[in-house]
Amino acid sequence: MADKIVDARGLTCPLPVVNAKQASEQMKEGEQLTVIVDNEVAVQNLQRFAGYRGFPAESEKSGENEYHVNIQITASSNVIEEKEEEEICTDDCRKEGMVIVLSANVMGTGDEKLGKALMKAFVFALTKPVTMLGGMEKASADLCFNMVTFITIVKPICWVLAFIPPYGLRAAGDVKFSMIVSTATMWLCRV
Repeated sequence: MADKIVDARGLTCPLPVVNAKQASEQMKEGEQLTVIVDNEVAVQNLQRFAGYRGFPAESEKSGENEYHVNIQITASSNVIEEKEEEEICTDDCRKEGMVIVLSANVMGTGDEKLGKALMKAFVFALTKPVTMLGGMEKASADLCFNMVTFITIVKPICWVLAFIPPYGLRAAGDVKFSMIVSTATMWLCRV
């Protein structure tokens, strides 16, 4: 049974750790502190905090987005300096500042054609969530998504058409006319 309960649901790091630290400083040896959080990153940070302090800690998932971290207060607590305390928290990169690195133009190692199609679908699927993570309003995110869709469909067709006529005419030996056609198709199909 918990002697003290701290409800840190909805708080991002370092607040659950700060609240747990303040509560643990007011408690006596042998008492149990229970911290309720709503994400796994906070659970990891609280367990790391307990480990630095020398407190035994256990965590359990008690609901869809509810975790209980039980910290046993012991006399063997280590005093942490402010500088070290900042290193206890691991940021939750799922909310902001996300970086997605794609190191290949295919997904998987099987069929290359399928791998390219899967990679295109993956990048296309990321468009809308990335705009929402970036803090765009819904209308702006929808506009961005529609623009990416349009560019994905139209660009391969128009980009190729911008090169075929000038290269064909240049191969036939007509430099002046091909230059005019090249400039015109560049403005029509690329700009």
